[in-house]
Amino acid sequence: MERESSLGGRLRRLMEEEGLSYEQLGERLGMNPQTLNRYVLGQREPKIGTASAMAAALGVDPLWLLGYDVPRRTGQRQSVPILGTIRAGLPMAAGPPPTWRSRRSTSSCGSPATA
Repeated sequence: MERESSLGGRLRRLMEEEGLSYEQLGERLGMNPQTLNRYVLGQREPKIGTASAMAAALGVDPLWLLGYDVPRRTGQRQSVPILGTIRAGLPMAAGPPPTWRSRRSTSSCGSPATA
């Protein structure tokens, strides 16, 4: 997944589209307008929990808000068709693991060999 924009760019875009000032956006998000200004200018990055809460309040996908190339609104996931299958080995029946026997060499008389 590739980033195509920054959080600041996405916030600025939302503010322009909805005609919001820093004060209005700050009120909507429950944040200080100066902090939002620092995010928009790229002087500061929010923690992931803060970015997620901001996205929820704005009704956008958190990854979109962080600048990734995903659908803007949550729930607008794109489906990807499955083109085939990949087989991985031979089918096996599940069962107990095999038992291993010790391979001690024995002499012809049946007693362990000594070196």
